[in-house]
Amino acid sequence: MLLRRYQVESKVDIGTSGTKTYNLDFSEPIESLTLRLDGTNSTTSNKVAPQERLISKIEIVDGGQVLWDCRGDVALSVFAQLAGALPHGYRTEAANDSPYQTIVIPFGRFPYDELYAFNPIAHKNPQLKVTFDEAEINAAGATGLVSDSLTLSLLVTLQSGGPAPIGFLAMREIEAFTSVASGDTKVQLPSDKNIRLMAVRAYEAGIDLRSTISNYRLSIDGGKSEPFDLNTDQMINLMTEVIKPIEVSNLVVFDTADTKETFVGLDLVGGIVSVSSGCMASVDTFWPARATLYHVTHAGAAVSPGNAFMRVLGWCMHNVILYPFGSLDKPEQWLNPDGIRNLDLYLTNGNAGGAVSVALQSVYRY
Repeated sequence: MLLRRYQVESKVDIGTSGTKTYNLDFSEPIESLTLRLDGTNSTTSNKVAPQERLISKIEIVDGGQVLWDCRGDVALSVFAQLAGALPHGYRTEAANDSPYQTIVIPFGRFPYDELYAFNPIAHKNPQLKVTFDEAEINAAGATGLVSDSLTLSLLVTLQSGGPAPIGFLAMREIEAFTSVASGDTKVQLPSDKNIRLMAVRAYEAGIDLRSTISNYRLSIDGGKSEPFDLNTDQMINLMTEVIKPIEVSNLVVFDTADTKETFVGLDLVGGIVSVSSGCMASVDTFWPARATLYHVTHAGAAVSPGNAFMRVLGWCMHNVILYPFGSLDKPEQWLNPDGIRNLDLYLTNGNAGGAVSVALQSVYRY
């Protein structure tokens, strides 16, 4: 098998908001899709608005059938944490700077996977849809992006000369809700496809993701069996046993004593370095997914605003917890729903106001 890369589009102007659609009318299996979103910061700054958060949905559809759908930040988090590194990007809040981020959508377990890939000829009219808004976080203008500066690139990696795939790995958002102060939220998971991975995002600015959702319980057929019933700390412990930490770097703009988001839900270690001559930057902590930053001269005088590179190594980017159902490389170990009538996930709420979403990576079989 050989891989070949086809550049469908390179830095095309996509406007201020909307949905960009691409036909996936290829004759060979698609191993992966690589998106890149570029923009330009205003003359002041563009704070706490990484490019992936401007994408509300990435979809692959076949007519009226949705085959793959996920938020931009969740898609990036899942890929990066499974790959062990963040895809190429430049995450910057600085004035007049040019942030960009690459998001990879893999359809197999690893490069050159001979079992799993997206086979366009097995579908009638497969299309990729990317929904975005330049003002999703900050209004365009002085403290956001330069209006109409977003561009999108799309690279398709095709498999040439290999066997026809038996299926592909499909991410699907199952449910999204706002957390409440207490009680369980029941999420009915589909039981029509083998499940490789579950991804749960529990995002609330300044709140530990272990507080927003405090417990996870999976019930089969009304409690006939329960694969897990764990508090969130235990879920994260399991994740850290099999998922490597990743580094997230941001060029941040701040006044001294400002609090900034790190986008890393569980930090292992971090650091900050001033990019201003004659200045020093320091930080109090990187928990919970945020840091209070200080910027001073060598004489101790506060410098505002300041620019500094902040790097954090850890897990749960964008507060996304991953739960693999068995070894990620061994399909025979994934959750097989044959004979299961009800597959229910119970999430225990611990704090009101969090944005929670549940996504599954399942096997779409040809």
